[in-house]
Amino acid sequence: MRVSAALVSTPEEVGSARRILLPGVGKFDRGMEGLEQRGLDAAIQEAALGGRPVLGICLGMQLLTKRSEEGQRTGLGLVDVETVRLDDHEGSVTVPHMGWGWVRPVAAHPVLDGLDFPARFYFAHSFAVPADGAATTLAVSRHGSFLSSVIGRENVLGAQFHPEKSHVFGMQFLERFGSWEP
Repeated sequence: MRVSAALVSTPEEVGSARRILLPGVGKFDRGMEGLEQRGLDAAIQEAALGGRPVLGICLGMQLLTKRSEEGQRTGLGLVDVETVRLDDHEGSVTVPHMGWGWVRPVAAHPVLDGLDFPARFYFAHSFAVPADGAATTLAVSRHGSFLSSVIGRENVLGAQFHPEKSHVFGMQFLERFGSWEP
């Protein structure tokens, strides 16, 4: 299945998008600042509240949360969780977490249903959403402790991993998001 995409930079373009992919690499405050300066924060929130599918990837997932220990700014608040610093477990794991990790679903979701599990995805991050049994955790992975590798509620999803770097598993995930009608 092919899904066409367009790079957008204005609230009007976000407003007319059928679905929204919010990628991100970098620091939480800088990411939020960039969205706020362009008015994209409110446009993404409005689109999500209007029922359009939204997928945040890596930092994009963290921006969907209420806040992050990495910064001072408020996140988009579309998923009612907070992002925390990865714990190095007294030197037993590396931070940042970079490399392949196994992902296991813990809740049913149409984007995860039908994927070939167990699945390996590529991670590159120093902050994450804890996998503490919250209803927003849809899939988990382990890096020292368990972390939420996919979060979501209603029409909003976040993936801590990089599907674009995750070979066949990432392509399946993106295809499922591209055809998902919440």
